[in-house]
Amino acid sequence: MYVFANPVFPWPVIPLEDHIYILKEVISQGFTANKFFKKLGYQFSQREQAEEDLRKTLKKLASMNDDEHFRQAESLSNAIDKHLGSSTVKQYWNSVQIQEEQNTTRINQIIVEEKKKQHKYLVDSNVVTEHNMSSDKLTSEFQKIERTYYTSKIFKKTNIF
Repeated sequence: MYVFANPVFPWPVIPLEDHIYILKEVISQGFTANKFFKKLGYQFSQREQAEEDLRKTLKKLASMNDDEHFRQAESLSNAIDKHLGSSTVKQYWNSVQIQEEQNTTRINQIIVEEKKKQHKYLVDSNVVTEHNMSSDKLTSEFQKIERTYYTSKIFKKTNIF
């Protein structure tokens, strides 16, 4: 079970054991920092945290002398800055950032379309309300004139029926 670190941005805090398991998997498949970041699903805004998590996980795995991956982890731990500064890692983070921006743009477009619909409905509602108010006012005035006409002396003196 994961604990969420921040209620505003609910990214789960993944236990170190899970990081180690994933790192072993990545090392077995041919290590790249990108694979590690991708498997754990880091967002662009979590870049620093992702790099720190990778460093901690490599150090922890390197300290586990009984593990078959500890030598590779130790070697990678010593050269991690080189890996993190590589062009492929930079390209990975750029693509993650672009993907997030595209998703944000898509979401914002949906919100704008919804706001346009709501505005149209509001305008239509206001037009109907204004029409009803004008109609009620005219009806009221007409009824007033009609009452005045029927109650006037002229109408009383003239007997049409």
